[in-house]
Amino acid sequence: MKRLILQVLGAISLIITFSCKKSQDRIIYPPPPPVDTSAIEYKTHLGALITNTSGTYTPDFKVGVLTNLHANYIRNTIVMDSWTGSNANYEYFTDLGYKTILNIQNSVASRDQAAFYITDTVPYKIRLDEILTKYSPEVVLVENEPGNFQNHKGPIKDYLNQLTAAMGVIHQHGLKGADGGMSNRPLTFLVYRYYFNNGEFDKANSFASRCIPDKYLPNLSNPGRDASFEKDIHKWDSLMHGYKTIPTDYVCVHLYEPVKYRNEDNATELSKSVTAATPGAFQEIADYIFAETGKQMMSNEMGQLNLQPTLVSSVLTVCNLVKMPYVIWFSGDWGIDGSVALQEKDGSLRTNGISFRDFIDEHPQ
Repeated sequence: MKRLILQVLGAISLIITFSCKKSQDRIIYPPPPPVDTSAIEYKTHLGALITNTSGTYTPDFKVGVLTNLHANYIRNTIVMDSWTGSNANYEYFTDLGYKTILNIQNSVASRDQAAFYITDTVPYKIRLDEILTKYSPEVVLVENEPGNFQNHKGPIKDYLNQLTAAMGVIHQHGLKGADGGMSNRPLTFLVYRYYFNNGEFDKANSFASRCIPDKYLPNLSNPGRDASFEKDIHKWDSLMHGYKTIPTDYVCVHLYEPVKYRNEDNATELSKSVTAATPGAFQEIADYIFAETGKQMMSNEMGQLNLQPTLVSSVLTVCNLVKMPYVIWFSGDWGIDGSVALQEKDGSLRTNGISFRDFIDEHPQ
């Protein structure tokens, strides 16, 4: 009998040991924290980037539109390669009292000429210090969309090193800083995979139905199916994990509503009847970012794909709910697969622009 008891206890011990090993092999992700919906009185600082595809709007024209929108915040860019000790565009707007969310880029990055991430941070920090000794923007953003691999080249660790170096200078000047912004598609893919890796398949499928076109689901729901796809996912994931340890003040996002149709070939037609923000989308993205980095998300590029005025007020309300400290609205007509502007070509406000202005009036900055 004693031998039998010992055999049973031994078997139980093996089962427990095996179970513990299995649980250790599986990565358990913490659930996203809930959004504090009691924060309806939180006031997001709102501004606009007035633009067109040809880049022909004058500063005076932009000020006219900003005045009509009652907006006090703008987005500006300083390119280090072109820095000669001052920036006339920056000074023009700040002299008029506008507060600036400033992208500082080492060089111009575009689809035609991708920019490499910085590898020698010593001269980079010296130049950045020169700029921030002269100017004190509200927030400094390092590069623009570093996760856009058509515009940027190099190992992700190079950008994370650059961001770390930049944040040291930014904080030395008593300013706030963040990354250069992650766009719709990478963000939605990462949220889906966050749920998927945590075994929350219902949440993943629900999020996808609202935020991700069906054509991406075979690769998303079958990790490893497409090597190139997984390589990009890994890079975006590496960026987000890097933001956890680098002392940025915020994580920057570029979001357009309806989220699901951003970058689709006929986005305007697909979204023409959408009048409200995608249910839960911003909240789930904010939850994911907080769970991964412990930081708030802000945006220096947000916009809409149709002309529905209530979509504007709905999106801005959600921005308040998820406590986004800054939102710069991208106000430009960018074609059938891109954004629409808040203004007409003569600078007068469209109905969606009036909705933006009215929201600012109801939520004084």
